[in-house]
Amino acid sequence: MDHTTYDIWYDPNEIDGDNHAEVLRSWARPDLEITYGSIVLLGDDEQDPVRARIVGFNETSEIITVEVLFDEAHSAVA
Repeated sequence: MDHTTYDIWYDPNEIDGDNHAEVLRSWARPDLEITYGSIVLLGDDEQDPVRARIVGFNETSEIITVEVLFDEAHSAVA
């Protein structure tokens, strides 16, 4: 995955009704510091990157939970 334009790769189809998505730690830039509340850029290699806030990290499963910060022109895919 090419992380030149975003911090974490994600699948836009996996965003839930609360605008949360779970992503694997391995999908993030290797040097990304996982800090609760940090704003990161999510990308999927097809659409423009979107901003998200880190809201959780499970060290055992290495799953990062992010809240996608859509502007008014976007909405989550149901």
